[in-house]
Amino acid sequence: MLEAILEQIDTKLNRVKTHPEFSKKHYYTVVKTLQEESFRHSWDMESSDAVGGWQLLQNAWKYLLGNGVSLGSLSTLGNKVEPTTTENFRSKMVAFGGFYPDEPSKVIYHMNDLVDFYKHENNFHPIQKAIELHNQLVEIHPYDDGNGRVARLLSNYFLVENDFLPYVIERDERPEYISLLKDVMKSRFNEKSNIYNPSIAESAFYYYIAEKVLDSVVHVEDELNKRRMYEISFTKTSDSKALVRRVSNSIGKCKQVGPKVSLSHAHKSIDVIGDVSLDELRYCVDWYKENRSIDNFKYKIKVKF
Repeated sequence: MLEAILEQIDTKLNRVKTHPEFSKKHYYTVVKTLQEESFRHSWDMESSDAVGGWQLLQNAWKYLLGNGVSLGSLSTLGNKVEPTTTENFRSKMVAFGGFYPDEPSKVIYHMNDLVDFYKHENNFHPIQKAIELHNQLVEIHPYDDGNGRVARLLSNYFLVENDFLPYVIERDERPEYISLLKDVMKSRFNEKSNIYNPSIAESAFYYYIAEKVLDSVVHVEDELNKRRMYEISFTKTSDSKALVRRVSNSIGKCKQVGPKVSLSHAHKSIDVIGDVSLDELRYCVDWYKENRSIDNFKYKIKVKF
């Protein structure tokens, strides 16, 4: 079941990346928007002081961009997210949800294993790996506070680093997220569940987060579908330049909310960008062809996205 949704994500994302407007600049603009949305919801889930709080997560993201993921950068990451904590891993026992993570002296060794997993484990799909990073960090609970925020930030950072889109957990989804995560921790503390031998509860959590990644991809796909792209090319014995100009003007008037129409540099084809279907586009060109007897031409439409 998880494999099916991962394949769906890969297929959709690969298609989205073929859109001519999905340049690196546009890609990171989309990612930045989703990051900020994720930051806001991540902060809102754990703090009522949401005003400006999400900037802490944004600054923590920038810190990882500048310093990379290492034992040193992760030791101070908790303080970047929650300034009331120390600038290092916790030095006291903590408890959460009825669970008791390992003693402070062992945290550094667990986090060293996490960094090693981050950098060297290549036997899993990147989304699986990102979720495992989230779960490991929650299980270790290396900070006095802010562990959930760091877990979500680190897993999303890994996704973006590997050319995937980050997931967003809405504030009103907190009960479901916490319930699923609690079941994961119960299986980890009691059944020794992990990515190599996941429990039923852990598998359910993997599917839950993978669905959130899919939601992000679908959101971007929907936006780009409003910017469908076609190339219309013509065969004509005379004045192709004038024909292209006349047909493009006709297409621009054909739809009430008309698509963006531009001429190619060679003036032998038209690039059409907009929220228009292939059938609608054919209708526009055919209407012109049937009602303008001065132009006798053949054409073909290439769907670019």
